[in-house]
Amino acid sequence: MPLLGAQDVPADWTSLVDRPRKLAFEVEALGAGDSTEWIRLSGMFELVLRAPSSAVLDACWLGMDESARIYSRVESSRVLERSGDIVVGEQVAGVKVLGIEFLSRATFRNTLERLGEGRVRVSWTLVDSDGSMRRSVGWWYFAEIRDGPEPFTYVAYFVDGEVERRYPGQAGLMRAFGSGDLERMVGEFSREVYRRASLP
Repeated sequence: MPLLGAQDVPADWTSLVDRPRKLAFEVEALGAGDSTEWIRLSGMFELVLRAPSSAVLDACWLGMDESARIYSRVESSRVLERSGDIVVGEQVAGVKVLGIEFLSRATFRNTLERLGEGRVRVSWTLVDSDGSMRRSVGWWYFAEIRDGPEPFTYVAYFVDGEVERRYPGQAGLMRAFGSGDLERMVGEFSREVYRRASLP
């Protein structure tokens, strides 16, 4: 799985317009560590949006202030520090299992990198958590496509992290539903892009 987030736009990119494609997904139970059991989740998706790269970047970079509105799994969010190409933000996110809600609080450091030729990467790493996460890294990668009169942007999303096992059968549920959760999140991001670009 690529770690830098700078892959080429696929030759069949037209088939990805508004249609996320799963490139990888894995859930691994890691067993005990420091008397706590951990579960590793990693995944990568790609799609193409009918919007200029500037609108896509705004939805990601400026949208950090409004993550709780954009993403259904985020309960609350706030930017703690914004300085140039660095944003430090805190999120409370969660899932509901059998009517019980499991929430996690985590702080992430986000970095914006302009790679040239209409390519941008927004990467993040976990800074702190309430103990429910011990590692999380990932990125969004955006590449402008200039093959026609209308603007298109290639989008790739990658995440790799470890979360605490908090209920029985958690790894199995994450295997069964985690891929769909990531795809839904990519779809929620797409809707925010179109909202900001005033596109249907």
